[in-house]
Formats: sequence, C-alpha cells, structure tokens
Amino acid sequence: MSPVKASHATGPNGAPGFPLWVHGNGNQAQANVLGALEKHKAEGLRDVVVHFTMPTMEQLQSIARQRIGVTFLVNDFYYYYQPLCEQILGSAADTASLYPAQWAEQSKLHYSLHSDASVTPPSAMFGVWVASTRNYQKGYVPKLSAACDTAAVKGSQKISRMQAMRAYTSEAAWLYGRENSIGSLQNGYAGDLVVLSADPLVCVSMNPG
Repeated sequence: MSPVKASHATGPNGAPGFPLWVHGNGNQAQANVLGALEKHKAEGLRDVVVHFTMPTMEQLQSIARQRIGVTFLVNDFYYYYQPLCEQILGSAADTASLYPAQWAEQSKLHYSLHSDASVTPPSAMFGVWVASTRNYQKGYVPKLSAACDTAAVKGSQKISRMQAMRAYTSEAAWLYGRENSIGSLQNGYAGDLVVLSADPLVCVSMNPG
C-alpha cells in the first residue's frame, strides 16, 4: 500500500475514537504504516502494527513508544525461516530483522507476540520457546545452507524467557489499553488460573518435529 493509500485508509478510522491495528510486512510497508499512524494520531488511543516484519532499526527507534506498540508473529520464524532465507530474501544478513524482538527490547518499545492461528499453532508457550531460542524447523530438503545457518544471524533477535513471558502478558495488556486490570499478578486484577507441568522459565525443547 502506498503512503497516500495508507494515509487515506487510516484517516477516517482514527476519528471515531478507535485504535488502529494495521498489518505491516517489510521495511517499506513499515515506513508507510508508521507515517500514516503518526499523521492521524488520536489523543488517548494506542495503535498497533501487527507482524512488524523486517523494519529498520531507525524505524523502530522512531516509534512514539507511549502511543504505538507492535506484535510479532514469532512462530512464523520457526516454520518459515529456511524458505524465507534461502528462497525469498536470498541473503542471511537480511533475516536479522525478521521479527526483531531484541531490537524492540533495546528500544524500550511495547511489544507482544502472537501465533496468527491457524497459520501456526495457538500455543503461547511454544511462542516463548521460539522467541527465546530462535530455533527453526528442520527437515527441509536440501538442508539449510551454511550462510543461513549462521548462529549469529539466527540468534541476533533472541530475547529471554522472562521477556517473552512479559510479551504475552503485561505487554499484551498494554497494547489493548488494559494494563491496569489484566496482564500481571496484582491485587484486583482479573486473571485465569493456569497449571503447568514444569517451570516455564526453564528452556526445555518444544520442538514439534
């Protein structure tokens, strides 16, 4: 979508008092979306860029942190890293900005993680595992090239298990403007009781094969 079309698409929607959730994939798309959101900002609303795939560091640092958040389709990295690196991007270096959660963390940006079910399984714990390991699906033929398998490239955007847990809880609540009622363990906050079979902060393999 061109900058003009993006501006027109967001303009009327910002007026009635609704936040905007806009999909953005690729650095040019991020430029168009962020420009449109900045132009049509509404007082008291928080907008969200969904997927936020392959932005530049400059774009990420330019975001108005108290008004715009992002959410990464982190599971996509596990399932599609190899074809993205080998067949589409054609360069391992270009994959460094695939769902850049570490950049978001460094820039103190509000961010969450999501699965885009049914594109990938709706498992928050699987998303935590992918975000904290940057593991990818094995078994493609041919195997991943040495260039795309470089640990520094794949792991450059890793975040900790605790950071990933916050992305699914308190940070997700912030994106919805509900950080004062859900998303963390505090007196008076609503929540669901979840019983886990192991410590979620221990990095055990969740490789589905």
